[in-house]
Amino acid sequence: MDVIYDEIRELKAERERLREAIRQILDWHNYMGGPYKIREIAERALAGRKE
Repeated sequence: MDVIYDEIRELKAERERLREAIRQILDWHNYMGGPYKIREIAERALAGRKE
């Protein structure tokens, strides 16, 4: 039974690490202004390269 509890504990820790990673990605995404702002920046960068 201890092996099962250890596995559960490890899975919960991994789940928490994944949640934190997702939280950081969403924070960055919101900081950058969301998908529309990122698209605008990318389009401007591409337009600059063509000129």
